[in-house]
Formats: sequence, C-alpha cells, structure tokens
Amino acid sequence: MSLEALSPTIITGWLECEHSLTLRLKGSSAPQAFGDFADLVRDKGTAHEEAVLARYEAEGLRVLRVPEKGDRKFEQWAADSLGLLDSPGVDVIYQLPLVHNSIKGVADFLVKVPSDGTYSEWEPVDAKLARSEGKPGHLLQICFYSEAVESLVGAPPKLMHLELGSGTRESYRFEEFGPYWRRMKIELARASEGGAPLAETEPEPCSFCDYCDFQKICETKWRDEDSLVFVANLLKGDRQALKDAGIETLEALATASESTALPSERFDRVHEQAALQREYRNSESAPIPFRHLEPGDDPTWGHGYSHLPKPADGDVFFDLEGHPLFTAEKGIFFLFGLTYEENGEWIYDARWAHDFESQERQAVELVAFFEERRRQFPAMHVYHYNHTERSSLCSMTADTEASVSFAHMSSTGLFIDLLTVVRNSYQMGIESYGLKQLEKVTGFDRSDGIEAGSGAVLLYENYVKGGDSSLLDAIAVYNEDDVRSTKVLRDWLVEHRPDGLRWREAELPEYDNNAELDELEFQLLKFDQGTNEHLLGNLIGYWRRERSAQMTPLRELVSQPVADLVDEEKVITELSVLHRETVSVNDETGAVKETATFTFPEQDVDEDWGKDKSKFFIAGVDGETNFANRNAIDLEQRTISLTWSRDPGKQNLLPISVIPDDWVSPKVKEAALMAAASDILTNPNSLPDVTKEILRQNKPRFFEGKGPKGGIFNDDIDEMVAWISELDRSVVAVQGPPGTGKTYRGARMVRKLINEGKRVGICAPSYAAIGNFMEAVVKLHQEEGGFELKASQKIPGSKSAKPLAPDVYYATSPKTVANPKYNLVGGTSWFFCGKEIIENPVDYLIVDEAGQMSLADIAAMSLHVTNVVLLGDPLQLEQVSNAVHAEGSGQSSLEYMLDGAMTIAEDRGVFIEETRRMHPSICHFISTQIYEDRLKSHESCDQQVVEGYGAGLRWIEAHHSDNSTESTEEAELIAAKMKELLGANWTDQDGNQRPLEAKDFMVVAPFNKQKDEIRRVLELDPDLAPIAESVGTVDKFQGREAPVVFFSLTTSDGEDLTRGADFLFSRNRLNVAVSRARSLAYLVCTEALLGTKASKVDDMRLIGTLNSFVEEASEA
Repeated sequence: MSLEALSPTIITGWLECEHSLTLRLKGSSAPQAFGDFADLVRDKGTAHEEAVLARYEAEGLRVLRVPEKGDRKFEQWAADSLGLLDSPGVDVIYQLPLVHNSIKGVADFLVKVPSDGTYSEWEPVDAKLARSEGKPGHLLQICFYSEAVESLVGAPPKLMHLELGSGTRESYRFEEFGPYWRRMKIELARASEGGAPLAETEPEPCSFCDYCDFQKICETKWRDEDSLVFVANLLKGDRQALKDAGIETLEALATASESTALPSERFDRVHEQAALQREYRNSESAPIPFRHLEPGDDPTWGHGYSHLPKPADGDVFFDLEGHPLFTAEKGIFFLFGLTYEENGEWIYDARWAHDFESQERQAVELVAFFEERRRQFPAMHVYHYNHTERSSLCSMTADTEASVSFAHMSSTGLFIDLLTVVRNSYQMGIESYGLKQLEKVTGFDRSDGIEAGSGAVLLYENYVKGGDSSLLDAIAVYNEDDVRSTKVLRDWLVEHRPDGLRWREAELPEYDNNAELDELEFQLLKFDQGTNEHLLGNLIGYWRRERSAQMTPLRELVSQPVADLVDEEKVITELSVLHRETVSVNDETGAVKETATFTFPEQDVDEDWGKDKSKFFIAGVDGETNFANRNAIDLEQRTISLTWSRDPGKQNLLPISVIPDDWVSPKVKEAALMAAASDILTNPNSLPDVTKEILRQNKPRFFEGKGPKGGIFNDDIDEMVAWISELDRSVVAVQGPPGTGKTYRGARMVRKLINEGKRVGICAPSYAAIGNFMEAVVKLHQEEGGFELKASQKIPGSKSAKPLAPDVYYATSPKTVANPKYNLVGGTSWFFCGKEIIENPVDYLIVDEAGQMSLADIAAMSLHVTNVVLLGDPLQLEQVSNAVHAEGSGQSSLEYMLDGAMTIAEDRGVFIEETRRMHPSICHFISTQIYEDRLKSHESCDQQVVEGYGAGLRWIEAHHSDNSTESTEEAELIAAKMKELLGANWTDQDGNQRPLEAKDFMVVAPFNKQKDEIRRVLELDPDLAPIAESVGTVDKFQGREAPVVFFSLTTSDGEDLTRGADFLFSRNRLNVAVSRARSLAYLVCTEALLGTKASKVDDMRLIGTLNSFVEEASEA
C-alpha cells in the first residue's frame, strides 16, 4: 500500500501512535465522535486561525482566499489552485491545497517574503493553539508544506512558521527539520507498505487517545483482552516485559506466583496490585480491598506516611479549577476553592478570577492568607491532591512580591500532596489512583452534577459566552466536592494510620535560609518586569535555585535501593565498614562527628569518580541522607574514608551509598549581587553602567565617533584590535565557532589594551581554560613582543603551582594575585567577586568560554570593572543549569546577549566566520546545521585529505539491538576502520604529507561505559592500543582536533534511550564531536536510531541534525 490518501494530520497521529495508522490502513470502522471537550478544542483552533487571518488583513496584507473544494476531487482542486502561486500583488494565500508524493494537505497560509532565488518566496504558516512552542506533529505538517512548495517552485522555503495561541510567531529553518521529515517518511513508508507487518502494532495509551478517531475501538479491545493497561501504576516497559514472559492479562498477572520478567520486588508490587483489582471485580458488592505497604529498604515505597504531618488547627484543603483554552494566548485558573474551619464550623471559600489580573491578585492574596494562617496556627498545612495546586500557585506568583513567601512555604513543607502519601502507603483494588476513584474507598458521596474536570471547563466556557451565573454555582458545587473529598481522604489516612509511626514534622528545615536575600528578592520583584531591579531580583536567587535543583535529584539517586544502584556510574554503593576511626562530640552543640573507612565491591564508575571532590552525599539503608567530607579514596583498592556529623539525639546514619557533591559555595558572588541589590533600592542610579548594559542586552557602546565602521562588526583582526580600547563602559560579545581562533584574537586584543595602560582580567569557567588564555598572551609576548607583560593567576592550591606558562606569577592567595603591579590578572568568577580584586579592579574583564558561564556570574563580576568582553560559543559545550529561572536569569551570559538567536547579529558583536580546522565538506555540514550557514572554511583546509579515503562525513552503519550505554559492535567497527586507515597518507593544510599515526585519531563516546569498551577493544590490538588514550566523552575534547574523528552513538534505537533525546542527540555535543575533525568525521550508529520519534520540537531538531549528517555522508 502506498502513502496515497495520507494527510499531515494522519501523519501527526502516527507520530504519536503507530497503531492509529494500522487501524486506518486496515480500514477500521468510521471515526468515533470526539466529545464536547474535543469539540471545544477544535472550535478554539478554528477561531485562532480566523484571528490570524483577520490580523494579516488588518496589517494591510493582500490575502488571496483559495476557492473552496466543492465537488472536485482533492487532486483536481490542488491542480486547479497551482496558478495562484503566480498571482500578482498577493502577499498571503489562504487555504492552498497541496499534493506531493501522494500526501495531501491544506496549508493554512503561504506568506510571500523577499527572495534572491536561493530560497522560495513563499513560506508556509500554520495557526496552532499551542502556547509556548509547537509540537512535533505541527512541524511535520509545515515540513510537508515546505517540501510541496519546493517541488512546485524549484526552491525550498528558508523558514517555516507557526502562529501560536500565545500570539507569537515561531520560525524554524527548513534545513534543520527537513532531514527529520524525510526520515519519518521512510519510517512511514515501511509502516504503510508492508515493511513492518500491521499485526506488529498494538494499541498503547498515549496523549493522542483523547483526540484519536479510534479511541473507543482501542478501549474495547483492551477490555475484551483483559489488558494489562488497566493495572494501576504499571509502566509501559513493565507491561512489555510481562508480555514477553507470557503474562498478557490482568488475570494472568494476578494469579502468577512469580516471574523473572521484572526484578522480584517490582514484580511483587504489580502482582499484588493486579490481585487486588481482580479480587474487587470478582466480588459482587464487597468493599474495595486495600493493603497497607510495610516500609522497607526502598526510601519511597512504603514510606508514604512519612510525608503526612499530624492534623492541626488551621489546616486548609485546596483545589483549583481552570480553563486551559480561556484565550488562544493562555489558560486561566478561574476558581480557587478552599475548605477550612472557622469558628468551629468547616466552611467552603470560593475565590473567583474572571481575568488574568484578578487571577494574579487571587494568587497573591491566597499566599498572604496562608502566611497569616500559618502565623496564627504554626502547625497547620495546606492539603491538595496531585501537584497541580502547588506548582500552579508557584507559576502564578513567580514574578510577584509573593514569590519569596511562597518559596519559603513550599520549602518548609506547608503543602502536602496526598497523592504522594496514598501511592506510597497503600495498594487498592482500583484502576487508577485519581481522587474520584479513591472516593470508592473513603466513602465520600458527591453531589449530582458535573462528573469530571472537563465538565467544569465546558460550563465555564458557556458562562463566559452567556454570563449565566447559575453555571458558576454548579462549578462551585463540583469544586466544593473536590476540597471536601480531599479532607475526607486525609481523615481516612489518619484513621487507618498504623500505630508506632512518627508524624512528619510540622515545619521542615529550609535549605540555606537567608532572610536578607529573601527580603531583597521580595523588594526587587515588586518592580515591573523588564526593569533592572526586577531582573536583579531574579539573579540574586540564581545560585539558591540551582543548589536546590541540584540537591533534589542527587539525594533521590543516592537514596535508592542498592539493587537499583549497582549499575549507576555516579554512585558507589554496598559500602561495608572496614574500620571506624574516631567519634567526637562538640562540647558546645553536642553534634557527633564520626570517621570511618569503607570498602565496596567492584563497580562500573568513571575513572575520575570523586576526583578533586571534598564533599559527598551519603545515604543509609533506610534512605536517609546526610553530607560527608572525603578523607581519602582509592578506586583500585576500592576503599573510601568519610567523615560526617549528626545532631545530638539523632540516630546514627551508617552510609551504604555515596555520591560526589560538586557544589562550590557561591557566597562571595551572591554577596556581590546582594550588595548591588541593596544599593539600587536606596539609590536607583547606583548600578554601574556596564552592568546596566548587560542586563538590558544593549548593543555595544563606544566613545563618540569610535567603534566599528557604521556600527557593523566583522571578524577582521586589525579592526577588532582597533576598536577594543574604544568601548565606553559597555559589553561586547565575540562568538567563535570551532577552529576560528577566538583565543588568537583575544590575545591580540589584550596586547592592545595593555599598551594603552589598561589593566586586564581574564576569567573562564575552569583554571585550565584560564591557563590556556594566559599562555596564548605569554606566547604572543615572547614571539612578537611589543608590550610589557606583568601577569599573575590565581590557582586553587599548591598542587597546581607548576607553571602553565612562563612569565606568569601563580599564587593561591587572592591578595597576591590582585596586586596592582600586575597588568594581566587571571582567576575564576569567585576571584573576580572577591574583596581583593574589588579593591584593585581591572579596567577590562575578558571572559573566555562565556557560553558556559551564567548571566548571574557575569553580572556579579561586572560590578567592579569598566568594560566586559565575552568570548565563546553557546553552540558548543553549554552552561549546565538544573533549575527553572524566570526572565532569562538562568541563561549563560552569551546566550542571554544573543537574545534567542543562534548566531550573533552583525550590529551586536563579532561572529568569527572562518575556521582553519575543518575540511570544507565537514564545515558545510556544521555551518548549515549549527551556524545558520555563516561559517566558512579557510581555503588551505581544502587540501586536508587522506589518500584513498578523501575527506568529509562518513557514516558507518552498525547492527545491534538492546544496547543502551555500551556497544561492543560499534567498538569493533571503529577498531576495524582505524586498522584500515593507519598508515594511509594524510595531507595537512600546508600541503605536507605523512602516514596517519595513532596520535591522528580521536574517538568520542556519549557514555563512560562505551568509552571503556572502545578502549578495551583497541587495547586488544598492539597497533591500536596507543589510540586508547584518545577515547573519551565530548567534554574532554573541546579545544582539541585530529585528522580523523569517530563518534559512537552506542544506543540501538529510541526505545533504548536512558538519558533522553536531549542528551544523546545534543546538537552542542555533535557540534563539538564532528568539528574536532580536520579531514574525516565518522558517525557510527544504527539506522533504527535515526528513526527515533521525537516527543518535542527540540528533539526533532536534534534528531534531524543527525539525519542531515547521514544524508550528506558517504557510506564508509
């Protein structure tokens, strides 16, 4: 069967659910009715499309409306409409039918844009209700329209667009997403033409179910087959494993005594869940059975009651009602419902919000209500069911003065999610653990009326349209049921709570409580968004948010059961005491400090595990955690010595698992920003000019009549050196792609500044990067002279005292390094925020690898310098950020200055457009996919070839399955190709020829396990063994290069991903890996991996880049 009769909409459904296409190809019965809520979604989508059309016409664009199809066949309609593309005087074509490769669809809009002939003058635009970004299916649709346009006019559109419900237009480069679309067409053809038998697809619950034509068919099939999908909390992977073991029904799972399909503990859980559901459905009218979970080694399962505090006066039960489609731009929470005791009576408190201003006001007032009630009743809590209430309240108050209060309430445990308590305390004979299902257990009786949350949405929509207040009364009854049901559930949990358990403490200790920071943040966030004050309010909390976000997953990871950690590279587990060394008690506080040495079994951890780390998280057998200091580690002997403390009266925690804590206290940087925040509140003009320029993302400012000609930057070295000293209390960014010589240019800028009497600071994310830049300046001084150099660099300790470069004074003392006699000073962001350098400031701060340094860091350092130069590339290794930050406060400094662009605009800074590393065929791929086609290869790179193998991209197709983080197959393919290449003549960019040697190869692997496996395979061959040292993860190789580079992707297919598509398919990592190659870049992966389905638009771009590589590559 061909692709005939498929449409972009059908393809979107297939992307979400392969089985939907199977049913369609089988000719299953007519589509099912969507239902009222789906109809509402459809109507809102139509209204949004019409609003976009009206806006175009209001803007004065000449819109051509395509005549309707009428009785014509689609193909005839499309053929009759082709001439409309040549219509004179038309700016927009509305509803143009397109047919290409037997796929047919109707483009919402084609918009005419200026074109030089390289790209089409027609670009597709689709109107979608999505708010923040499009979805993969949306992108596939406009990719189809783009490809169809290309087939008609002979050139592809440069951009394709989505008009989002938020009122913003998202634009996407077709070159970035076209490869993914073409790969999906290959996968689609296989699915629809017999390449994959129809019987192989099975229905699986997914996000598409609510909008699928065949929803009822699938649900009927599941019921008829007694499917495992109805077993509560059974994961998709577990279902498949059970099916593979012959356990395919709820009945079979409920009656199975044992199975090796799942780990024994996991099997026992799902078996018991199925057995309880079977027991209930086989009974006539018996109560729903349930069982209490006994606490065990697992820190979560069985420990639900540890999250439940003792009932207290003042407790509140809280539920929200919202309309997700209130406007095309965003949804609204229109009802904040509460029940609490007032004067001895439990009352229902309905707080309405009918517009966004009142929604924010209600949220702020509710936080104030909770704050005041907690003051009155210190042991009270706010109970809700599932995370929506807490997370939504967080979002609604994020940019208000209430955000600090809310953050304090949240971190100190005011909000109690009863879903967490229930799921980890009980198993029940119900198909889901939703609140309404639980009412069958708790005995709560609802009022007649609305049966589901979507019903409240529909009633509110009718209220908005007609103003009938009785509809609000019906919604309030439904919401009151929800909050009262939540209270009944809490009371049921208390009633059935086993004896002997400890209540969770009423108020949790707050991490890094800083009242001064809280107050400053509170005051600054009162200013309007977009002001320096408001952004500074978000920046001063940057490090605290990062620490909180970093600690949570580390604690969760290290506290997992030992059985789940034995294969975890980040954790050493199964510690056993070798000997206890000392126990001491602090005379003043009574705190107990203990030191012990542990041994552990052989584990697959990275060779640098714990290196240079002094602090660790530790976890005991019950999942409790603590901090510890490292005394000594010997990975070969498998021993570790730790010291930890505990408060008096607390039970001793004997570590069984340990993970490095790589957090370095930002106190000095935090203090710098807090001082500036305090000053700006009393003197609004106190912020230094350069800091203002950074926060406002302003274009570089120069002395009058100075700077680059016409305000347009280029990468000419002489021009850069000429204007660098003309900066006027401002910031300039220099984006340097791989091999473009940003450090070379930076060193010459330093020479110019020193010659003009300026004092220059050099900062970077690591001591090594600082040392590399300092070495480049020293080398320039030695080879060309022309300036007097007095340089110093801060180093972390005496072990680093070995000079990285001559003529640089290295010291551990900040005071020594900051001495004003030095005209070039190097140090980290901690150093440049310290009092020593503040007392002896530099005139210019040059930040290398600024794409890896946060905006908060740069803002803090800029407070005591005159000008800032940002060197780096946010498209290579990126800044690591764990938390969610408002207003761009979590971005890297370069990312922030680029303001959403991939490459810097010519009036905002320098883009270095020529690489002297990559052969043109490699550079072309990197340039078109990563750098918006702005990067070129120096003409000398064209002669970098390997005799008999040429130059460019090469794909080695691997064949394997079920591999996640290790692939012997790929390691052996790499070794075989290396063996073949060794000794082949290689010509460098100067025309010199020599045979390829071991030093000419580099291998990049995404996982430590694969790195070790490739090394193992290489070391089996004496000729290849020396190359083993040149195998590593991508982080190891930034700044390095080799004639031949291999990149092993390792994972067999999308189902085997362990760390998400954004890790394995990272464009930044692919950029760094491929751009190390001077002549040949080999990608090693399976074809199945290329067909990985994306769940997000960003993932589409990532996977598309990989497919673009394969499209351009020659088979190796």
